[in-house]
Amino acid sequence: MALKMRYTGHPLLDAGVATLGAAAEVDNAGALTYDHIQKFIDDILLPTYINPIMSNYLGAVVYANVNFANPGMNSKPQFDAIRRNRLAAWFTLAFHADPTDREALLGLIDSLRQGKRSDWLLPADVEPPDENERCAFSGDLAVIRVSRIIIPMTGSDGAINFVPDGRPRLPLAGWVLIALLAMPMGTLNSAGQILLAHTMDTELLQRLSAYHLQENRAVIQMEDQNQDLKKRPNFRFARTQLMKALVDLNWRWAKTYPLTIYQFSSAAQSARVTMYNLESRVIRFITRAQREVPRAWDQVVARAWHLDAPPDVAPEINTKGEQIYERRNYFYEDLFDLPHNANLFLRRYLLRRPRPGKPSGKQKQDPRFDYSASRDKEMISWRLTELFMEVMMDINKERIQAIRDLGDRLADYIQRYDARLYQRLYVLRKPHALRRVLLQANNSAKSQGLGALLPYDEFMQVFFYEDGHIMREDWFLAQDLLMIRIIEQLTPEWVSANADLLDEAEESAPKTELEDV
Repeated sequence: MALKMRYTGHPLLDAGVATLGAAAEVDNAGALTYDHIQKFIDDILLPTYINPIMSNYLGAVVYANVNFANPGMNSKPQFDAIRRNRLAAWFTLAFHADPTDREALLGLIDSLRQGKRSDWLLPADVEPPDENERCAFSGDLAVIRVSRIIIPMTGSDGAINFVPDGRPRLPLAGWVLIALLAMPMGTLNSAGQILLAHTMDTELLQRLSAYHLQENRAVIQMEDQNQDLKKRPNFRFARTQLMKALVDLNWRWAKTYPLTIYQFSSAAQSARVTMYNLESRVIRFITRAQREVPRAWDQVVARAWHLDAPPDVAPEINTKGEQIYERRNYFYEDLFDLPHNANLFLRRYLLRRPRPGKPSGKQKQDPRFDYSASRDKEMISWRLTELFMEVMMDINKERIQAIRDLGDRLADYIQRYDARLYQRLYVLRKPHALRRVLLQANNSAKSQGLGALLPYDEFMQVFFYEDGHIMREDWFLAQDLLMIRIIEQLTPEWVSANADLLDEAEESAPKTELEDV
């Protein structure tokens, strides 16, 4: 018998549906059956959620004050049976409630509240839906109305702010209730918050959920073997963790839907959410870079890890009974700031300009302070830069080619006739100064009978708007691109012979960020 399981575009529901599909190894959410769901509940969810490691997290972060994860009961084995029964009651409601039979629905809810109130399997602060009331998420007929005890990041039981019709609680369909309860098994803990990745690429979403489901099951198995483990592992840097998961999955996007990380907590006193977006064009850049220039990509990634980050293995359990994964990759994280931060990204990672200032404290482990165009010359790739310009910056191919040609001639001139020109170009930060240095080099080349170093049409295309009178506002971008091409074209022999000059250029460069231009 099939369920109504489907993807809706809502991150919480889709993560739950993907987790159920991953556990059942079913590619099509619509093919999930009651047997699949029951097996997931019996084999995975019930034993995992009753474990104190998971239940403490669920009650504090995911489902605020839910009855099966009461902090006063979680660590006391004598309450395990009642907590298990309370959790199972939610699924009894989801499986067996018939929203088309009002009398039967009310009878089922009443039956789950038999005996003393302290023994009720459904909490008092839920209520039946109105007759023929529709689920707030799916539009299907609802079976229950609930608050943040099941729906993270929503209002409390009595608050009416931002709630439809000025009523607390939201109506849920049965399958939506199941998906919301399954969701945590397909997500991770990041600094005391839920780490949930969402994309409309449902195949990728299910692969990510399977990856995280495996992590969560391994933790519970580890707890059985090591009693020192008291908390869920903490993956501190959410963006790094997601990119690492994509690398581990060896994912190649056939479609380029945006991907969003939600890092949030539903804790009653400190509910909060942070979102990070990986836009479609960024995904295209990542996919093509890994495929077309893998060596350059891998080098940039390798030199962006926090310097004292522990090896990529499970860390030791600390005195609080927690494993903290502190690996952080700045390149991975800065991908989420694209495309609006593209100029600085290019300057930092592709031109290898160091982060300005003198590092202090934890900043001393930030590798970007030690980036160097000369020392990192082998990492500078015009092909990777060209790809970045094409995908991320919408620079037309004619201008890219003009910059490349100009860079080639300047690199040849620098190596054969004027080594100091490299230094002058590297340290410039004013448009009129850049124009003067280039024109002087062009005149010098002509005086030596070398022909035009800076053809007029090319110079105009690189640095000026079409009318030829106004210098482009992104002149500094053209300068950076020229330097990338020049540096790539410098021979190892020339670099070795002029090491002092290159070091002097970097020492003389203004210690300011791009925004200060």
